[in-house]
Amino acid sequence: MAKKKAARIPKIKVKYIVVSYDNDEQQWFWDFVVSTSREDAAALVCKRRPYVIAADAITPSEVKCMANDLESLTAEGVDKAFKRVTRHWWIQG
Repeated sequence: MAKKKAARIPKIKVKYIVVSYDNDEQQWFWDFVVSTSREDAAALVCKRRPYVIAADAITPSEVKCMANDLESLTAEGVDKAFKRVTRHWWIQG
């Protein structure tokens, strides 16, 4: 009796916005890529842009959520939130 081959589950490709930075030219890049993971999306940009020092990926829905959060805050609220998340840097620096 022949063995059945295990069914391969196709990996779902997701759209990402990848932000990367070229330290020599002091330039930011925003690329749209499709990949099976956030890590692979960032790695793809680093491979195609070997001059960047780092890359980070985010989905369009995450961007929309961040934009909605920002839209709902007052200028004072944005300032307070930024101070809260950078508080430890200020203490150490």
